[in-house]
Amino acid sequence: MSLPIHDSAASHSPMEPVSGPERKSFRQVIPLTDARPRLRVVHPPPLRQGDSSYVGVFDSRRVGSDLGALRLPFAVHPGLGPHRMSGPAHVRMSVWLLPASPGKGRPLAVPGLLRGEVPLALEPGGRHVATLPYAVLRDGLARLGRAGAEAFSLAHRFKRRFRVMLELCSGDTVLSCDESLVELYDLGPSPWRAFRTGTP
Repeated sequence: MSLPIHDSAASHSPMEPVSGPERKSFRQVIPLTDARPRLRVVHPPPLRQGDSSYVGVFDSRRVGSDLGALRLPFAVHPGLGPHRMSGPAHVRMSVWLLPASPGKGRPLAVPGLLRGEVPLALEPGGRHVATLPYAVLRDGLARLGRAGAEAFSLAHRFKRRFRVMLELCSGDTVLSCDESLVELYDLGPSPWRAFRTGTP
């Protein structure tokens, strides 16, 4: 895109004659990555270096599906010019359980939380929000066998980290993706909680 600009006399050297405004043009170059549709997770500043972007707390011993959810705000840019999104788009969320220590094991995809649809409706404030329901996470971990059953054990200090990825898609084509590292705490199996409540 070419836009005309005007040079004023002040932009010339004092030794050069000034013969009125000189018309020039320049081309504004927009990086292709900025022109394409994109999705970005809104990351809050970490409290300390190495902290996870988001932290959630739940109690896996509660009965039913009302365990709450972790909310991840994200922004969607439709793209510019010929790269602008045409037609309907949708967002998918996938979650992986990360190994307790780096280099010890591999991320495990959580059943029930792979490429799940995320509503694209705007919330107050003009943001999109993806929710990670703790009940679905609990059920997915149970389907992982021993690794999932012991995910929040005393050996792991009742906390685990998860990788959450969001994909902006048109049909089956992924237009853009972004991810966040989240840290979750399960209060259910905590021994101090059992001591205070008198329950196992």
